[in-house]
Amino acid sequence: MPAIGLLQELEQDAILWKSDRIWSNAGDPDERVIALEKLVDLMLVIPNEMKRNEYVTHIQKRLKIPDRQLYKETKKAADKKDSKLKEDAQRAKFNRDSATKEQYGIEEDAEGDIFDILKYGIYTKNNMYYSNVGNNKGTAISNFTMKIFYHAETGDDRAYRLIALKNEYGFERVINVNTDDLVSIGSFKKEISRKGNFSFRGNDSDLSRLAELLQKDEIKAKSITTLGYQKRGNFWAWANGIVTVNDDDTASEFLPVDDYGIVEYKDNSYFIEYGASMYAEKDEVFTNEKKFVHVENDHSIDINKWMHLFYQSYKSKSIAAILFYIASIFSDIVFQEIDCFPILSMIGPPGSGKGKMVESIMSMFGERQKAIMLGGKTTAVGFMRKFAQFKNAIIWLDEYKNNINTNMIESIKNLYDRTGYERGKRTNDTQTDSTPVYSACLLSGQEMPTGEAALFMRTVQLLFQEGNFTEEERKHFEDFKAMEQSRFSYITSEIFRHRKMVERDFDAIYKGIKKELFAEVGNAEIQDRFIVNIAIILSFYQLFKKLVQFPFDYVSAKNFLVENMRYQHSILAGNNEMGKFWGIVETLFHSDLIKEGHDFVLESGYIYITLTTVHPLYVKEMRARADASVLDKPTLEHYIKLDTAAYIQYKRKRFPDGSNPWCHQLIYNKLNIDLIRSIRDGMNTKSAEERNIEMGIVMDEPEDARAEDSPF
Repeated sequence: MPAIGLLQELEQDAILWKSDRIWSNAGDPDERVIALEKLVDLMLVIPNEMKRNEYVTHIQKRLKIPDRQLYKETKKAADKKDSKLKEDAQRAKFNRDSATKEQYGIEEDAEGDIFDILKYGIYTKNNMYYSNVGNNKGTAISNFTMKIFYHAETGDDRAYRLIALKNEYGFERVINVNTDDLVSIGSFKKEISRKGNFSFRGNDSDLSRLAELLQKDEIKAKSITTLGYQKRGNFWAWANGIVTVNDDDTASEFLPVDDYGIVEYKDNSYFIEYGASMYAEKDEVFTNEKKFVHVENDHSIDINKWMHLFYQSYKSKSIAAILFYIASIFSDIVFQEIDCFPILSMIGPPGSGKGKMVESIMSMFGERQKAIMLGGKTTAVGFMRKFAQFKNAIIWLDEYKNNINTNMIESIKNLYDRTGYERGKRTNDTQTDSTPVYSACLLSGQEMPTGEAALFMRTVQLLFQEGNFTEEERKHFEDFKAMEQSRFSYITSEIFRHRKMVERDFDAIYKGIKKELFAEVGNAEIQDRFIVNIAIILSFYQLFKKLVQFPFDYVSAKNFLVENMRYQHSILAGNNEMGKFWGIVETLFHSDLIKEGHDFVLESGYIYITLTTVHPLYVKEMRARADASVLDKPTLEHYIKLDTAAYIQYKRKRFPDGSNPWCHQLIYNKLNIDLIRSIRDGMNTKSAEERNIEMGIVMDEPEDARAEDSPF
């Protein structure tokens, strides 16, 4: 192909190419908001309105941007830009120096810029607004004046304005007004009258002109609705301010919000309404968010001292808890690399200490949030919303039991994969709204989550039991718990400042530790997910070992997590779906409901079992136990085949009763079941050991007889 032809083939429209690049990097809601702003700026580069609208329409369809958002935002920005250009032109023509109020028929004591009075038809006098147009000229239209401080957009079709009101008697009040209430005179009158002696006497036109006058000087603020890590701005948001980090991670700084909930950072204004003084005494408003606060550094307890005290209080279990806590502050980075984040599960009877450890962890995020009780009236939709309130924090789910609603269990599983709750919109299309999962999960209860193997494998289990403590240990523990009352959220702020290091190094360190653990564990029967879970949290030891002084070394941490994982795997082996199946087979055999020679055969160290007769009895027994995890026949056959340690092949086998069914052949000794029964012949009894020898059941593994061309 000629060079010019190749260039023509590779040529792309620059606007479309740039739009694709911007939107393709927008993975989560925060990134999409940023991307939409960049797309709007890109559209405004096109001066011709008709051409610009053609691009907007095409790009919305091309990128599947919902609800015509690009069109709406571009039109809003273009209108604002055009309005400012026109006003600047008008002001340039207006000779401000020679203009007088008398020349334009404006009252001499009217307050305000002459150009603004003429343009908007409104002026102030004695803390009141007056009309300067029509028959109402010189008439008071309010008993107050107001100033719009900030216009805060939330990014989800809602916007607020922070407005300071001052009436003719000097009474002042700052209120937060929904933007929609500024375009409806009825709503506006109702809203301001609720705040005190403020009344508006004008008409719709007066309100419209007043709003336009005030909005020209307002400052746009970015509203923060989800506390924790903020991708837009790269800082951590508490309810009472933000934590910023130097470019070189050398220090972090806390910037508190002002009385209006506003904080200024890098030429931007951010609105955190949870910290505004107007809500300070309203305990029923933003209950959870108000607890998520930064406290000033208690220099007597830094992160090293805290970890030491924590370790003394909770011993070896604190290894998993401390590393899980640090990892949670960067859980979005972990999820971005691995598509999962483990659940820390604490199981034990009342009084065993699990609740106290949870409280200690929750104290790292301000005032402790209350646990979400899974045993109460909590719904899956309800607790999933809590995981969207904070980003890179920890949410506590308590009172777990294996008999809770199936939807609840599925939702807890989804927290690991960060699959949010979705619901359909009330529209005529297939659009949905999704509640995202932003925080890590801490699960506690008296029962291990073994009812669902998939959930159990998503957890790192810590088992608690009642113990005896010395007087000195009790005193130390009580002192530590007393210290928690002052809260340690400043430690979280300090850890957060190392985010760039985690972003840079996590992936490589995680991959190295995972490879190391797989080699060390060396057990193909342990599910990969177990190893991934502990590799994630162990990575944060290696990431932070040069920055903090852990009260344990790497080998101790690794040994504890590996041994804890091995024990967790051993629990699963006896509680997963196949463990239940073989346990039921054993029960049915000893109850004479299935019989050797008819339903299965033991021969030369193998078991040959036919599901044609066994599966219906298994289903009946599972239903009698009210166990919902019963497997259908094809799924059960698939699971049997997946047991690579025991499974041999699927083949026909001649049974003693003359039948010749298709059977699954497995290594008997690998199943950990007892299908050997002593045989009584008159007064003579053959022992189980003799029966083993007679049937050829040996403890050593038999020769591998796996068939290469099995019909299964």
